[in-house]
Amino acid sequence: MEFLNSLKKRLKHYSSPFDHWELNEPLTEEAIEEICKTEIIDLTKMNINYDGTRAIDGGEGKFREGISDGGKAIKFRCFVGKENSKDFPNLSKLIEELRSKDTYGYISELIKKNLYNSYVRVEVICDRKGFWLKPHCDIKEKLISG
Repeated sequence: MEFLNSLKKRLKHYSSPFDHWELNEPLTEEAIEEICKTEIIDLTKMNINYDGTRAIDGGEGKFREGISDGGKAIKFRCFVGKENSKDFPNLSKLIEELRSKDTYGYISELIKKNLYNSYVRVEVICDRKGFWLKPHCDIKEKLISG
């Protein structure tokens, strides 16, 4: 339970400019290796007008213009779920750890938010040089991000 151990033993809390936490070594070496080996397109090498944001992953229609069926988002991030869990055994273990009562209970106390009926979503993102994330409000269903 590397993630929970990191929370309990290697966590730093900051209150300025808002409450946030820094985790030290929350993932196993094997999980990190899976992330590093995930094949994700380098958008900077594609012949598109890449603006440095994640809008290309299906958010904005300009990346699908001229495609009658609406096109398909370019895969530049990978969600880990049932359909590909065999490809990510260590990240799947992380998901199970995050779903455990001990872990979500500890996080719930930490952030003062009940996570009992929440869902875990793990994704591998490859933000490259030039990437920036527009200031935004996440959907109300998103309770925590890391």
